[in-house]
Amino acid sequence: RFRKGHPAGGRGGGRCACGLPEVSVHGGRAWDANYSHESRVAGVMFAGRYRGKDVIVFLGVNAYWEPREMELPSLPGSQIWQLAVDTGASRAEYSVTTDTYPLPTMEGSLRVKPRSVVVLYARPGKGKKELAGMENV
Repeated sequence: RFRKGHPAGGRGGGRCACGLPEVSVHGGRAWDANYSHESRVAGVMFAGRYRGKDVIVFLGVNAYWEPREMELPSLPGSQIWQLAVDTGASRAEYSVTTDTYPLPTMEGSLRVKPRSVVVLYARPGKGKKELAGMENV
């Protein structure tokens, strides 16, 4: 559902105007592609343009049996990360519609649940302080 409903799921419209690379690989730390067997987490960020606007999506994977912390890449300007998909979340956590209850936003880092995948996308924020309690995500 996310792929069909989000601009990142369509054809690319060129390089991101903000200067981010089209594809970047990350480990537990942003911009550090750690391929060692101790890492157990991997992230890929896609950045491009769609209908004249920058589109940035981050895919994070935790292959470990315990929660792992992933540092999120910094975003340009006042953009913030919006959580769109969390395969480690229980149904009860996301049983509400996003029209009524906005999905959590964050910056800095994210605790990814065991053996799960998260998808985040960049969206305009009112400022970097617009963060919902993400300590347990």
